Amino acid sequence: MAGYNLSSGALTPFHLLLLWLVAQFGRQTGVLLLFSFSRLGSLPLTRLYQKYVETRFKKLSGNENWLSKILKKLESHMSPFPIALGRLIGLGTPLTVLLGVKKQYKMLFLGVLLSSLVFDGIFIIFGLVVGANTMLKPTEMLLFSLIGLTGLYVVIFVIRQTSRFIKSRWIARNDQSK
Repeated sequence: MAGYNLSSGALTPFHLLLLWLVAQFGRQTGVLLLFSFSRLGSLPLTRLYQKYVETRFKKLSGNENWLSKILKKLESHMSPFPIALGRLIGLGTPLTVLLGVKKQYKMLFLGVLLSSLVFDGIFIIFGLVVGANTMLKPTEMLLFSLIGLTGLYVVIFVIRQTSRFIKSRWIARNDQSK
């Protein structure tokens, strides 16, 4: 709606920037709260992880060092770009908790900033393009926004289901080869 209002003249670029900064402040505050809670509860989270997740990985791999090798590789390649990508595909909460346990707020802050720039930029540009070519009523704009978000969620759902299917086939092949 912001891009549409900007193209129709109802919103100035200064007010758009102000709205984006307020939204960014809200995102960073929410992430900071979840980050703080995960830092405070990192010991129980670590125990829960060791009890349930780590034992399953050991059973799947048959090698106790397999998980630690992957985690070390992930830690060595940690940058804001994979965090932003993870947030864009729906992994915002798990990444925030993970980085809270690891106490890496700078990386999380930059990842949230990058994902916000991409996500908000896409919607603002889309609004500018639609607003420059057509004049929509607010009810139509709401309807098109809901259709667009629904389409986005369907695409993300299909990607997740496809990855789960591929992962289950990969696990089944590994079980057959043993």
